[in-house]
Amino acid sequence: MPDLSRSVALVTGGGRGVGRAAAIGLAREGATVGVLARTSAQVEETVAACGPRAVPLQADVTDASAVRGAVKTLQGAHGPIDLLVTAAGAANAIGPLWEIEPERWWADVEVDLRGTAVALHAVLPTMRVQRRGRIVTVYGDLGASPGAVSTSAFATAKAGVLRLTEHVAAEVVDDGITVVALHPGLVRTAMTIHFATDPAVRRWLPRFAERPASDYDDGGRAAKAVVAIARGAADGLHGLLLGAGDDLEALAADAGGLRAREARRLGVRWT
Repeated sequence: MPDLSRSVALVTGGGRGVGRAAAIGLAREGATVGVLARTSAQVEETVAACGPRAVPLQADVTDASAVRGAVKTLQGAHGPIDLLVTAAGAANAIGPLWEIEPERWWADVEVDLRGTAVALHAVLPTMRVQRRGRIVTVYGDLGASPGAVSTSAFATAKAGVLRLTEHVAAEVVDDGITVVALHPGLVRTAMTIHFATDPAVRRWLPRFAERPASDYDDGGRAAKAVVAIARGAADGLHGLLLGAGDDLEALAADAGGLRAREARRLGVRWT
């Protein structure tokens, strides 16, 4: 089992939810983890849970200059980043498009899609120079789930994240970098807890507002998947969408078949 004690990871959205779980999981396996989030209290809480090898990095993921500065700080102190996990996300614009102010709709897209692109932009140059690295973009299919409507901002952004992941994977295919998207499944986060009481969610997404707590994972499955990817379990699955509960070894054995069937892709085909 590959040792992560020399690994340097950057986790965006590391202050809560999937990002926090991933950061803690990586730190427990010995990796140095840069915990990046907008809220300092959340950053410090995750860093405390991670232990002495965690590095607090406060930045808004939509601010390219701030993210570049955080990357420079982490790499200056601990060496090149070899794992990026983009877990920052937002789903606040719930309701029909015509009832949502465009600025509020766009704010979700900025965090989910621009935030992912900004992190990739900041980390990829070093990875390409060192000709190694692994990237995990966090996907979510809330807008594609049965009974889910009126989540157009989140759904549009996450579809964009998946397409962005595929394009970047194609661009770095000869650079020794593995790029995959990860669906974490239903995770109990501040976002999903808010869903239970938000009037807009209860109106437009009743199936999510009323789901029992037992339907949700604590982020442990996603963290376990991220650790496995950090160790190379998904290196044969470059450019594909993975699930937190997937058997990565079995998927890797069928990687050629997945690509031939265009499985684990966004699913848009031009004819």
